[in-house]
This record gives sequence, structure tokens and C-alpha cells, in this order.
Amino acid sequence: YRPNLCFAAAMEAGTRRRAERILEETDVDGASIVYCSSRKRVDELVEDLRKKGRPAYAYHAGLEPEVRANAHSHFRDDARVVIVATNAFGMGVDRPDVRAVIHAQMPGTVEAYYQEAGRAGRDGLPAKCLLLHSPGDIAIHQFFNRQSVESVPLEKREEWEKYRQDQLDLIRRYAYGAGCRQQAIMDYFGDAETLPKGCGRCDNCQTPEAPPVDDKTQETVRILLSGAARLDGRFGSGHLADLVTGSESA
Repeated sequence: YRPNLCFAAAMEAGTRRRAERILEETDVDGASIVYCSSRKRVDELVEDLRKKGRPAYAYHAGLEPEVRANAHSHFRDDARVVIVATNAFGMGVDRPDVRAVIHAQMPGTVEAYYQEAGRAGRDGLPAKCLLLHSPGDIAIHQFFNRQSVESVPLEKREEWEKYRQDQLDLIRRYAYGAGCRQQAIMDYFGDAETLPKGCGRCDNCQTPEAPPVDDKTQETVRILLSGAARLDGRFGSGHLADLVTGSESA
């Protein structure tokens, strides 16, 4: 349990909106780390941040060793710096005054998320851990999972697929959940008794409880979720609307 960390999650579907949110969150003294799922997104985001005047540096396995070393040097020595990286930026990250760790896309597991987010605030002072996500992030991980199963022995594939899907469901539940985010992480690691009343710091703990939802709204939500589950992420919101309203379109 890290009481100085403030966890939050937000659905930001548009690339531009995600970049704007990251700009807001990295406007801090000290270091910030932004994790992306792909090298391409790292490079794009560094360019966006630099255009807005942020001291940003890229770090991923596709860069030359001297470029990565330069980024790590800035991360170690600069008073104010933003590192945009894939999960290749991990070992040796021991700077204590990381004030923000932002995930520009959803990771594949809660464990991976907490390991990376936990690099914030090692000096014990307040730090932010923000997860930005969209429905498309799930599709990306499902694609990676389908690829990974090819390296598993045939008799183990069904078990492996279920394990990977269960892990993905847990991080999705964390991202979309309305309960205390720190408690959700503690529950994952089997420490459910740590925060019986919540952390009091995360976005959900800071948000007033929503008023009760009427039966008609609940029924509508159930219909929408049922339709979305049947589409299995293969179509967009327009197709879902056609499905649940009984459209006669082709």
C-alpha cells in the first residue's frame, strides 16, 4: 500500500484529447513518465509534447543505444523532465521524485500496471498515477493475446487463453470501476483488509456517490451492455445503436 499515490483513470477515446490530458498532468516539478503501448505512439507523443514546450524524451527498444542513454541521462539529471516510453523503460528507474506516471493506453494486466505506476513518489511525497484508456485498447491486447497463444503447446492453449482473458478482464474492471482504486489493487494482490473504507485519495474516493439509478435506466444499460458483448469489440458505437434500436439497415 502506497498512501502517497493518487490513482485515477479516465476514458479518453481521441488521441488529441489524450495528448491534452497528458500535457495537463505533466506540468509539474520533478520527473514524469508516460507509458505507451507502441513505439509509434511514443514517437508521436514526444513530438506533441515538445511542440508545447515540454522537455520530453523518447525511450523504446527501436532507438539507438546512445539515444536511449541520452534519455536516461536527462531523466536522471534534469530537474524537470518527461520520459515517454514503452515498458522497455523499467529496470534501473530509481529516481525518487517522479511526480506523475501516466499510462496513455491500458496495460494488459493489473500487475504490470502497478509495477509501472509504483515508480511514482518513491520519496514519499504526493504523486499521481493516471490511466487513460479507450475501448480500442482492449482490442489491441486481444490481438496480442491471440498472437501469444501460438507459442504455447497445443494442449495448454485453452488454459492460456482463459488466463490471458481473465487478466485483461481484471485491468478493464479496474479502469471502469467505481470503487476505490487502491483497494482494487490491494484486492488483486490478496490484501483485501488494507483499505476497508477506501484510500480517500483516488478519483473515485474523491467523487461524491452518485444518486440511485431508476429501473428504466438500468434496463437500458443492460440492453446496451448485452448488445456490446455480442459485438465483441468488432464494431463501433453506430453499429451498436443500430443493433439495439432494431435498425433495418443492411
